Amino acid sequence: MKVAFPWASSSLEGGSTDSLGSTRPTVDTQHTPSSGEISLTQTPKAAAVDKGASVTLRCQTSSGVGDWISWYLQKGTESPKPLIYAATSLHSGVSSRISGSSSAPDGTEGCVLCCSK
Repeated sequence: MKVAFPWASSSLEGGSTDSLGSTRPTVDTQHTPSSGEISLTQTPKAAAVDKGASVTLRCQTSSGVGDWISWYLQKGTESPKPLIYAATSLHSGVSSRISGSSSAPDGTEGCVLCCSK
């Protein structure tokens, strides 16, 4: 199961607008960013998690992103569900068992997901 994936979202150039009105750049993990483009590297890229367990995902971003990172949960072929915005803020209705952290300005963001029992 793909657990979550990050997006940088702000007034940065390029990308698309999601249903919440956030601008998010297109991320291609096979692409080497050129000057001015945003680079996101998530580890692990995906995770299979048992119910009741937790997993920590990290995202290394290029400079200029700051805390403008959002995390989404995607299960199978379902549409992505927004979890976290601005690195640490939970979207309405998201369990407090989910958390985000930021060590900006070095560009490392974290997301801890706890799967419901």
